[in-house]
This record gives sequence, structure tokens and C-alpha cells, in this order.
Amino acid sequence: ELLFEQEEYDRLRSENHLDIELEYWDESLEVGGKRGSNPGGLYSVPSTGGVENYYAKFLGNRDRIWNEWLANRMYAEFGVAVPEVTVRNVGGRLAVTSKWIDSVSDVVGALGDINSGFIMDAWLANWDIPWAIDANTKEMDGGRVRLDNGGAILFRANAGMKDLDG
Repeated sequence: ELLFEQEEYDRLRSENHLDIELEYWDESLEVGGKRGSNPGGLYSVPSTGGVENYYAKFLGNRDRIWNEWLANRMYAEFGVAVPEVTVRNVGGRLAVTSKWIDSVSDVVGALGDINSGFIMDAWLANWDIPWAIDANTKEMDGGRVRLDNGGAILFRANAGMKDLDG
């Protein structure tokens, strides 16, 4: 006996965004442990251009993962420097993966001082940038890159959803 009819399965899969094809990384690619308050690790991934390093952050909640991905995409779209961010399946778990930043060529958007992205910080309600600059940004070539945008839009960095009503 089936748990779901095909139509219901397809509907649930779509509603829960499980129909999005994600690149799979095996956990054997991990070369370093977590670097922040959330579980994560440093991964070295072979590519056609050689080995590339990424940081994978496991947030345990699909909404938080896509929220952080969206925040990074919005920063990049408006020209604020952020790492290249993708959602991937890492060892069977969803993760926000960001390209490890060693040089300006690894950055999406334009480097500027911390104030040049203030309007985006305010619009995305990214309260962590002004309060934890050294933990969430990296100084590089006279500008700053916003590294960790998990505290933007709907969620606090590691304490659940924001109270945006008051």
C-alpha cells in the first residue's frame, strides 16, 4: 500500500521545495571544522580549475538556509561584496555553502567600506553587521566583505525568527 498517490507526492515535494536539484558533496571532502556559532565545516572540492575551498553551514532548518541564500543574492544583486553562495546537499544534509575568500577575485559585488552597504543592511534587517563587524565581515584591499548573512531578513543569527512587529 502506498503512503501517497503520485499527485499528492508531487504536490508535497513541490510545496517543500524538494524538487530543486542540488549538487551533492560527500562528507569526505571536509578538511576543517566549524568557524562560527552554527555547525559547519571547511570543504575542499575538486573542480576543472583545481581544488576550490568552501565553507558549509548546516542550519538544520530549510527556511533558514534559503533565507541566508536569498540575503546573499540580494546583497550581490545590489553590488555589495559577499561570497559566492549556493545551497547544496552535503552528506545528506542541506547546507549554505560559500566560496572561501582568499582574494578579491573570490568576491561577488564591489568592495567598499562598511558604510557603503548600510542601506542594504537596513533593508534586509541584518542587525549583525553593525553589532558584530569583525565576526561577520572581512577586511580586504581597503574594503569589507559581508561573510555571514544568516541574521538577515527573517531570522536571527542563531536564535530563531525575528520579532519584526515590535
